[in-house]
Amino acid sequence: MSADWLLSIANLRMIPDAVLALPAKGAINFHDGPLPAYAGLNTPAWAIINGETTHGVSWHVIEGGVDEGDLLAQKMIDIAPDETAFTLNSKCYAAGMESFGAVLSQLEADQLERRPQDLTQRSYFARDQRPGGRAFWT
Repeated sequence: MSADWLLSIANLRMIPDAVLALPAKGAINFHDGPLPAYAGLNTPAWAIINGETTHGVSWHVIEGGVDEGDLLAQKMIDIAPDETAFTLNSKCYAAGMESFGAVLSQLEADQLERRPQDLTQRSYFARDQRPGGRAFWT
């Protein structure tokens, strides 16, 4: 079996290099954060903790380090004052579905609209960096 592209969507594990080498043209990742500002894991929770008013999703080529590849599409979303990590994550997946058409168009045309990330603007939230829980009893 062969494939032109590997799409990584809702995947929380690093894809082994042997698997990344299988598709003929490359691999693309859906990320639930606006890159390069929110790379890594639990980015909707971190955006709320950091007091952001907007967040977003990114589609990027898998190359280089974690969440460092060239961007193909992004979609920004508003964070409501009463937002939770769950509701923001749900908005991220909706934004991912809405923005997937832009990625699919690039794949169909066999012409990626690659935009390098400005990694000087990068924040990275590692697997062992867990957001603290908050309870609001009102």
